Amino acid sequence: MNNEARKIFAIGGKCPCCDRYGRIYRRSLQNRLVNVLVLMYEITEQYSPPDGWINLSEYKEEIKERCGTHEFSKLKLWSLIEQQSPFSSTWRLTESGILFLGGKVKVPRTVIVFDGQTISDAQDYVTIKDIIK
Repeated sequence: MNNEARKIFAIGGKCPCCDRYGRIYRRSLQNRLVNVLVLMYEITEQYSPPDGWINLSEYKEEIKERCGTHEFSKLKLWSLIEQQSPFSSTWRLTESGILFLGGKVKVPRTVIVFDGQTISDAQDYVTIKDIIK
């Protein structure tokens, strides 16, 4: 993304090439999102679903009650979870997600997102202990 486009999309605006609206967002990894990871790990350990795939629509009330959010799909921005197919409610932890839960890897605290894709990170890396206090 060139500098002109970054300036336009930083506040939201139309692309000079395709006339499509776009905006750059900053997303922070928060405790409530990490709680979804923990819940997914517990479900995987308890039920041993095939290849780790979990239909999270079956757990939406527990996710909302325990984690206070239905925005768990944002975890894909850090590559901590993956979706089985577009529009599917079936997700699983990635290897990075499992390693993050185990305190073995760091991830960016904040990512820069455009069109649903991570385009950059804020260079401030954290462990799970930094998020869950």
